[in-house]
Amino acid sequence: MDRDRRNILHLVACGRVTAAEAERLLTVWNEQRELAWVAALCVGMALLGELGRWIPPAAHWLGAQALAHRTLWTIQHWTGGKG
Repeated sequence: MDRDRRNILHLVACGRVTAAEAERLLTVWNEQRELAWVAALCVGMALLGELGRWIPPAAHWLGAQALAHRTLWTIQHWTGGKG
């Protein structure tokens, strides 16, 4: 059981809050916790969407760099340069 829930139940046991108030506190606590998970999931999905948008151009650029490197190596090799 989470510490916050135990604290709420302890308040009921001490008579500081009623069972109805504790129930409302637990409901709000669960809703806030659920909202935090939903918000985190939305942010994660948005970041994945952005990442998916940037991967193809980055892969294309890296492929172009590799092709340029191989081409320069081949030219240097044919012309007797260092390669």
